[in-house]
Amino acid sequence: MPKVVLYGNSLALSGVGASLEAHPGLHVVRVDATGESDEALRELEPDVVVFDLATAQPDVVALWRRDPPALPIGVDLLKQQVVVFSGKRSRALTTADLVRVIEGRAGPKPKRERS
Repeated sequence: MPKVVLYGNSLALSGVGASLEAHPGLHVVRVDATGESDEALRELEPDVVVFDLATAQPDVVALWRRDPPALPIGVDLLKQQVVVFSGKRSRALTTADLVRVIEGRAGPKPKRERS
């Protein structure tokens, strides 16, 4: 079951979070964007971190470099789009569209070799 962290507490993210929590195949956890949020992200080891592009944003590069890596997904409800920080952009019209992106990320997490 993919672990999804909702990073921040904007009104837009609250709505997206409520919709994602309704999907039984997702484990959704909320993390406030505070000074301790980076530590909370490390401890939770999420598959995906969803955040509002208009408000608090996590350190996207740090999420990619984690072992195992987390997929950062920014949502912009005004533009009705989801920015998946993998170099791909997709239009998200419904929560089902967002769930498809998250489920596409699910699966065994590859371990990176440390150098």
